Amino acid sequence: AYNNESGNFTGNETLNDVYFNDSINIKDILFLRGGTRISSSSIWGTVATPSVSGALVVPTPGLKTAYTKVRSSYGHAINNPTPYQLFVNDSWTSPNPNLKPEHLDGWDIGFTQSFLGERILMDGAYFRNDYYNYIGYVSDPLTWVGQYQNTTSAHTDGFEGSLKFNVIRNLKTSLNYTYTNAKDDSTNLDLPGVPKNRWNYVVSYTPIERINLFITGIKASNRVYSGENRVDGFFVTNIGTNIRLCSYKYASLYLTAQLKNITNDKYEV
Repeated sequence: AYNNESGNFTGNETLNDVYFNDSINIKDILFLRGGTRISSSSIWGTVATPSVSGALVVPTPGLKTAYTKVRSSYGHAINNPTPYQLFVNDSWTSPNPNLKPEHLDGWDIGFTQSFLGERILMDGAYFRNDYYNYIGYVSDPLTWVGQYQNTTSAHTDGFEGSLKFNVIRNLKTSLNYTYTNAKDDSTNLDLPGVPKNRWNYVVSYTPIERINLFITGIKASNRVYSGENRVDGFFVTNIGTNIRLCSYKYASLYLTAQLKNITNDKYEV
């Protein structure tokens, strides 16, 4: 059910899923996996979404206790319209009950390089996703009033890299960067809500076995809101802790606390 200021609706959908998966490990060198999910929706019908992946892991020449991994994957996915996209009806957005599910074909290829065992891990990958019947928000550039519509097609592609350190005892750090080029193929405009540049970091410290302290951060560049209108980027920092209060046999009780957005940055996602 959905309610807003100007109206409401109720509806029902029955969804049944069956998933098949198989993995092959050849001497801890070659890893292969394949599977498919069959989804049956009372509204959208029955579809199959297959996926495959593989990885080759070999010792790194000249570096003891190091390995090199090359990996790749492909998958097909379907995203059904949400009730909000179908029926939202307010001063800025009109409903569109004729929306169709969007289809996605995605693939990537990348590598992982270890140093000092796994104390240092360097990772990089290129990815591409192609959307058909992409669900995007289309608005009038003068009034900003619009609705969610199926565009002909859209795509995202880019690269990401990460660096993880576990060299200092009890201290783990990781840094990730992602560049994304996201385009609506029918207009060649940037897709709404997708920043071109995004950074993530995590610092985790465990002074004693039962206490963990952490700080995380996300930084994103500006991105399109609608058409060529853009909203500012943001930088968000969170701090927190996990404390194991007690344990009994195979059960443990933890206290978790977190302060989010400690710099009080104003942002929208």
